[in-house]
Parts: sequence; C-alpha cells; structure tokens
Amino acid sequence: MIEIKTDIAINRPLEEIFEFMADFDNDVHWWREVLESRRISGGKLGVGTTYWQKSRIMGRTSETTFEITEYELCKKVSIKTLTGPMPYIAGYIFEAAETGTRVTFSAKVKLAGLFKVAEPILACVLKKMTQANVGNLKRLLEASSKQYPITMPERTQARKGT
Repeated sequence: MIEIKTDIAINRPLEEIFEFMADFDNDVHWWREVLESRRISGGKLGVGTTYWQKSRIMGRTSETTFEITEYELCKKVSIKTLTGPMPYIAGYIFEAAETGTRVTFSAKVKLAGLFKVAEPILACVLKKMTQANVGNLKRLLEASSKQYPITMPERTQARKGT
C-alpha cells in the first residue's frame, strides 16, 4: 500500500477553495494526468455522489469511477474508487489559515499484480505527481478571480495534443 500526504497553503478564501475542489469535474484543470472528469450521478453534491475520470499515468490511459464517502461543507471531502486499475481512498481537509486556506491531501493506494511488483517506483512517481499537482492547484487558484472553469495556460496547450 502506498500512502501519500501533503499540505499546502493557498491565498484564497476557504469557501472558494472548498467549492472548487469538492467538485471533481474541476480536476481536469489542475491534475495534469486527468484528461476528462464528469459527475455521473444526479442529486445534490455530497456523500454518494459519483464521478468518472479518464487519466493517463506513465503513458497508460485508464478509466476510474469513484464516490464521495465523506462530505463536510468547508471542512472535508473524501472519496473511494469503485472501479479502476488502482483502488484508492483519498481526501482533502480544509482549514482557515492566516493567509487563506490550508488544504491537506491524503491518499492510500492499493496495488496488485504487476503494479505491486513496481510499488517502490510507483510510490515515488505518485508522490512526485501529487506534489506537482498541488503546486498547480495553488498557482491556478491564487492567479484566478472566482471565474470557473479556469485553465492553466500550459494545460490548455498540452490538451490540444490529446
């Protein structure tokens, strides 16, 4: 099992950060590996809401579905995979900070088969990937006024080739 934990301070109001991150359709704007993301369940956003994502990690494209398992407005959002090549649970904890919002990201990824053999390499790759994407999130949200969807300029260029 790979465990990942990182946190970051973002100079934006807690409510804006939560609103953006709790809607996983926005993952395409800051997770470089997420090619597509869409909500596949109806109803109000919260526990039980499901999403589908198409991602490319290390040159391999895959599809994953996941559901929100915890949802506390402006405090916490957690998810778990329902389908996909690497089962995981993940979550964000949001806290007001002096200069905006502190977000703590944590994940546990369960590996099997060939992925299990490559666990030391994948652990390093996933941790670096997470750090880079959290940095993307910070740059994106601190540079924007609350206008969604927002897209990082280099992300727009990279997506034209996909």
